Amino acid sequence: TKDSDENREEVTDRDSTPNNRVQTEDDYGVADVIISVHTGETLIYMSAIITISIISIIVIYILTKNRYKIRKVLSKRKVVD
Repeated sequence: TKDSDENREEVTDRDSTPNNRVQTEDDYGVADVIISVHTGETLIYMSAIITISIISIIVIYILTKNRYKIRKVLSKRKVVD
């Protein structure tokens, strides 16, 4: 049978027993893996962009509306003066 200790030259390992899962031997390997997913990050960015856009549109609307009112008031004053 073939064990996990094989290599190209088919030389067996001198100082460990294959497949015995002893952590102190040099053929034992461990790979801890953490898989994580970022959730909500895109939602936060999109919410911020939409909120800033809506506020900007409202401010621009209010400023342009008030500008026309100010111009009308100023033009009436000039006519009266």
